[in-house]
Amino acid sequence: MIWLKIVARILRTLKEGATPAQIALGFVLGWAIGLIPGWPVQVWALLLILLVLQANIGIAFVGAGIAAALAWLLDPVLDALGAAVLQAGALRGLFTTLYNSPPWALTRFNNTVVMGASVAAVVTAIALFPAVVAGVKWYRERLLERIAKWRVITVLKQSRWLKWYFRLQEMGLV
Repeated sequence: MIWLKIVARILRTLKEGATPAQIALGFVLGWAIGLIPGWPVQVWALLLILLVLQANIGIAFVGAGIAAALAWLLDPVLDALGAAVLQAGALRGLFTTLYNSPPWALTRFNNTVVMGASVAAVVTAIALFPAVVAGVKWYRERLLERIAKWRVITVLKQSRWLKWYFRLQEMGLV
């Protein structure tokens, strides 16, 4: 039953309330949080940005969950990407300076997986943000009307049990 509530809340968020940009920002920030392993400083900074910019937190959890599942599968790729970035000759002096600076150690940038995930999060976020905005707009403009006309939805909306459930929900009892 909890999964149905989660799906219902996600669909409600897509339907109304937050703007497409807020939904996309929440998804992208959640994506970055889920992709970066552990809790280095950049994850805490992303959480702070998530709260300050009024991005959608529920959708951020969705993005984090999807990214965490993919990060587990893409770990070898992220490791190789991070190793390539850390071993780049042009950046060696910068990374040496950062490594010797105590605050930068909290970012765990010298970990190949963290570096690879951070780079991948930035690159994919650039593509994901406009794609999610377009997807939310498409859902609201085209798909939402079609789903509302489905026979199953119209039958469910007329159900006495569902009406009773929604009344309890409005009273805060469910």
